[in-house]
Amino acid sequence: MRLAPICRPIYNIDSIVRNNNAGYTRERLEISPGLTKYWIPIVEQDKIPRIGMEFPSLQKGVQFYRDYGAYSGFDIRTSTTRRFRNKEIHVQYIVCNREGFKNSKVSPPIGSNEEDDPHRSSTSRTRSSSRVGCNARCIFQYATPNSYKIKYFEERHTHSLRSEPYRQFMKVNRSLNFGHQQFILNCTKANVGTAKTLRVFKEMVGGYSNVGALQIDFKNFRRDLQAYICGADAQLVIDKNLRKKEISPGMTFNYDVDENDQLTRLFWADQTSVRNYGVFGDVVSFDATYNTNRGVPMGGLIRTTSRSESTNSWFGNFTNPRASLVEFFMHFESAMDSQRHKSDKLGNKCETLNPKCKTPLQIEKHAASVYTHAVFSEVSKEIEESCFSCTVVGVIDNTDTCSYKIRDKTGRVYDVICYKNESMSKCSCKMFERSGLLCRHILVLLKGEQEIPSKYLTRRWLKNATIHPFPRNGDVYQFNGGNTACVTLNKLWSDFHSCIGLAQGDIEKLSSLSRLLSEEKQKLVLEQENERSVVGKQAVIETYCGTTSGKDINVLPPQQAKNKGSGSRVKSRIQSQREKAIKASTKLKRRCGICGEITTHNSRTCPKRSKT
Repeated sequence: MRLAPICRPIYNIDSIVRNNNAGYTRERLEISPGLTKYWIPIVEQDKIPRIGMEFPSLQKGVQFYRDYGAYSGFDIRTSTTRRFRNKEIHVQYIVCNREGFKNSKVSPPIGSNEEDDPHRSSTSRTRSSSRVGCNARCIFQYATPNSYKIKYFEERHTHSLRSEPYRQFMKVNRSLNFGHQQFILNCTKANVGTAKTLRVFKEMVGGYSNVGALQIDFKNFRRDLQAYICGADAQLVIDKNLRKKEISPGMTFNYDVDENDQLTRLFWADQTSVRNYGVFGDVVSFDATYNTNRGVPMGGLIRTTSRSESTNSWFGNFTNPRASLVEFFMHFESAMDSQRHKSDKLGNKCETLNPKCKTPLQIEKHAASVYTHAVFSEVSKEIEESCFSCTVVGVIDNTDTCSYKIRDKTGRVYDVICYKNESMSKCSCKMFERSGLLCRHILVLLKGEQEIPSKYLTRRWLKNATIHPFPRNGDVYQFNGGNTACVTLNKLWSDFHSCIGLAQGDIEKLSSLSRLLSEEKQKLVLEQENERSVVGKQAVIETYCGTTSGKDINVLPPQQAKNKGSGSRVKSRIQSQREKAIKASTKLKRRCGICGEITTHNSRTCPKRSKT
């Protein structure tokens, strides 16, 4: 006689299972007759997938299940995919991220050569795994040409769900939207790294849990930017500058390549730079090593070494050693914007403030009205010294010249020669020839004058140096500022931050503003869905670079510089093959997870990785 099987009921515990110091998660615990525990999320009914539900696209269905995972506290991943002959997806499995088990490595057999290898590491690397064989899943099946439906749904998990404080680290809750991406790119233009970018964004949204991404996500986006630029670095820079030249005829741009079509030299100057060169006569050149860890040394083709060092130090605040050409040009534009803004700020100071004179002389008052504040402070010192520290100790009057001997407070005597026909004076100290400013010795002879003669007024030191008429071939054009879309976008950002500041502290105003933004956002999302033009990551990067990375690359990036012997630190210099061999012989060997060999490389650096 056969005995009937013993049936044991499933025990249900409908409650908040975990409620500890870390937080809680709403889930229902079921225990099967075989004492297997199952955790079922407790969420709103309209957020739970059901068999037979249809979606206009597979992407919409997967997004629905992703949102369900975010509400519940588990991650998802794509599993089995079955396709029709035309490559269209027939069935798509979306499973819990903890589905399956991690493959365990088998130890070498006893007595094998691998076990006796002296270079074999005696310690194994500790690796954790999240796989517990969870069977929760959702299977989507092709229904019609315009829809997919849920064929199968398993809601039970063989593990507890993620607690509330830790759900911010789940992949389903981490994504870089357009706002994140644009903010990262703007920080990249300002030479701000990913760590500081995340901290600034955290302060904007009120905490790390509100960011919606981790630092690794920020780094990965920067990696995608570098991958987009890679190989087309020089071509992107050239295409962007050629576009600028088309829009602004006054811009000058040219470049050279070598026999391998690699970029060797670049020259560019916008209309503002050309005008400033006509006023000041300075040119800045960049002697830069490409794609190395030496940095980007910049030497200015200007009058003194100290000014070159100062310029190099100043530009160093806007760039970094590993910047690509695209990023370097953006950093340079940012540096120029900062420099021109500072110049405008000083111009405003000169226009609205009057410096204090140290003497009652009219010539000093005239100097205060024509020179910038920084230059006037130097001229004022010379005028003061000419009044109280210099004396005329000798005069020799000739037919065409008149020579004066001037003694200053140091006791030295300088010769000042006045040319009668030219109404010009020269001093043996050569200060005017060096700096373009009158010395105290010449000013001794000009103390009775009402104004400084125009021949002694060097244009670069005057308040109105940059507003003199200058011949040009086209209007001054700012590549970003002249773009109507960029101007509108900048104003929109300004209005947005102003609204946030005005509504801050008032929950009703903030809620009203949030509703308005949500409504507008939903309209834009629907319009993009109807037009089938979703703004993706690549489109954002293309806008950042100012041009698209085409398939035709005619100009290759410069050759990477070799720095062997240039640094004193061992890690920074290039090692010889002998040094590399000695270092490799001392490294402990381990089994590679891809090729299976006992060697010094691992699964990340295995040469067969790309092939598999």
